[in-house]
Amino acid sequence: MKLATLLTTLFSLLAFSAISQAQQDPIANSENLRKSEKVWLEMKKKCEGNYSYQKINIYMMGDRNVTTVTVKNNIVVERKYEKFKPRAEKSEVVYTETGDKIGTHKVGAPAKTIDELHVIAGERLREVLPENQVLSMYFAKNGLIKTCVSYDPRIADDVPTNGFSISNLKLEEKAKK
Repeated sequence: MKLATLLTTLFSLLAFSAISQAQQDPIANSENLRKSEKVWLEMKKKCEGNYSYQKINIYMMGDRNVTTVTVKNNIVVERKYEKFKPRAEKSEVVYTETGDKIGTHKVGAPAKTIDELHVIAGERLREVLPENQVLSMYFAKNGLIKTCVSYDPRIADDVPTNGFSISNLKLEEKAKK
């Protein structure tokens, strides 16, 4: 029984290591980022720069928070921050920012367009990270970047990250004439 547990643990560590190395390969990430930029240009053209996305943080004890960024004509027009408690029936809207108030609250994901997130990802690829930090990038099946974060892999739960993650991207398709 102990041998089976040891082998399972060893296999899991080896598999995680291989996955982590693939996500941290700067050459592959650089190539994937260029592909993502091309994919995004096509997507942005279809929606005419009108879309929204979310940054979701989920914590070990079940709490989560969601920042929703809304973009119209390639300009951020709204940032909304909500908190969710475990087993709560609905969220608590902490704030909704519009106009010149966008970015005035400290909590929540930054109000950035996806174009700006691509620039940030490119900068992160060229950055020298502090010791004990790794950079991971994840791309959707269609090639669009989903995540670009650095973190300390020695931390197991509620790992603090520096970067961004895109969830629930919704394109506002232009009306057919």
